[in-house]
Amino acid sequence: MLTIAILITILGLLVLMLGLRGRIAQRGTFCRRCRFDLAGIETHGDDAKCPECGRPIGTPGTTRSVRRAKSKGVIVLSVVLLLMGIGVGAVALTGNTSKFYEFMPNRVVLFASQWGVDEALDELLARLGATKPNEQWVWDDAIKLAMDSQADRSLTWNPRWGEIISRAWQGNHLSEEQKLQIATNAYEYEYLVRDRVRIDAPYISHTLKEHSARHTAITQFQTGYKLRFSDYASGGRFGDQAWENPVGGSMSSTFSFPRQGFTGHSAMGGGITVPSRIREQLSVGDELEIYYEFQLRLERLSDTSITESVPIRFERTVRVIGAGEPIVQVIDDPVSAKAITKGASIEPLTGVVLGSVQYGRYDELAATTMNFTHLPEPLSGEVFLQHPIDGERVFVGTVALQEQPKKRTNWTHSVPLPIHMGNETDMVETIRRVTRDGVVDVIFQTDPKAAERNPMIDEVVDLEFHFDAVPVEWFESMGEMYQARVQSAPIPASEHSED
Repeated sequence: MLTIAILITILGLLVLMLGLRGRIAQRGTFCRRCRFDLAGIETHGDDAKCPECGRPIGTPGTTRSVRRAKSKGVIVLSVVLLLMGIGVGAVALTGNTSKFYEFMPNRVVLFASQWGVDEALDELLARLGATKPNEQWVWDDAIKLAMDSQADRSLTWNPRWGEIISRAWQGNHLSEEQKLQIATNAYEYEYLVRDRVRIDAPYISHTLKEHSARHTAITQFQTGYKLRFSDYASGGRFGDQAWENPVGGSMSSTFSFPRQGFTGHSAMGGGITVPSRIREQLSVGDELEIYYEFQLRLERLSDTSITESVPIRFERTVRVIGAGEPIVQVIDDPVSAKAITKGASIEPLTGVVLGSVQYGRYDELAATTMNFTHLPEPLSGEVFLQHPIDGERVFVGTVALQEQPKKRTNWTHSVPLPIHMGNETDMVETIRRVTRDGVVDVIFQTDPKAAERNPMIDEVVDLEFHFDAVPVEWFESMGEMYQARVQSAPIPASEHSED
């Protein structure tokens, strides 16, 4: 509010200067000292003088071409502005800003709210929440200001605007189109794709990240709607040849107004297929122009009504590299490797008794969970089961994780590791052999290729760690197995070296 007082005072001073300068009342030639009209009087020569005051007028600078009259109305306006500025400043300095806005008309409160004055926004919220109905124009203006603030990414989000939008939603003051626009602007979107692709790669991995940023409010409100992020189109161009891929992925969540301080994000990954007819023409160093479009759908939970946004498009340029060139780099960082290993643990391996059911390719034979309490650098690698004595080893999956700055002491990142049948027809027998003694070693070895599908990872730390003698438990039913997983205690990792 003090800022507004200063602005009003400065405006008053500027208006006062204009008023004192005055408006042009007459044009001609006038004495600069007494403003006498010199029409018809000789004003050149050393002897020329003003007949009114006697001042010499024959030299430059002794006359003027206009005569001004002070603008009394402008001066009065400037005095009013100065008094307002001083008064508003005094109120701000005494801490009675809220009381000041209580006595102001709606338009003054809306004007101050537009400038982000918290006290004005608080008063506006109080009026919108009053039992006495507000005129519709007050709602319309408040909604417009709130939506404009939400759409302007250069402004820091104020949850008071979110509260105004939330109350407008609850009071049915919003159209379906406005609701969709609010839901769209509630998130910040980031499209991630690598700037390079191997010449023999059949697709280009990408990720769409959405971050909840501009719809927190003072109080929480469930809107009764679901927001769906859907793939709309993807494709690309190489030279004069274009292609488009079928798409169909989506992710959704209920749309609400969370309380101030809430942060949330999600990501949807996929790939842009490069047709074989295009790949056959590529050479190292060529560039592909690719695009990806997604669409937002606001779906009412109580019925089947849907409002769809226009597609949001991202475009990127991708460079073709050789088949053997690395996509993800491996870095040597012993400190981070030790920290990751120290914070790693694994839960007992559990599954339904092998051979008791018929397994398909995607059926789960067994599963465990890796836990990490510290990830100062990304990691990427393969996971193996190994018999503790004879050393027989079987590959069971990959893990690729981004770095996670440690923000709190009880933070844990859990990674489920299901073991599937896959293409190995003898997988059941292999698992039975390596786990026959009731314990198994689990080994993690760095492999950067495991992270190539995640464009958020550009480099991974070089490390290897083991989980020794991990208990293996087989159960007669899925229910018993899941219950045991809940109650299991994790086993810490140990460092490994070639020495």
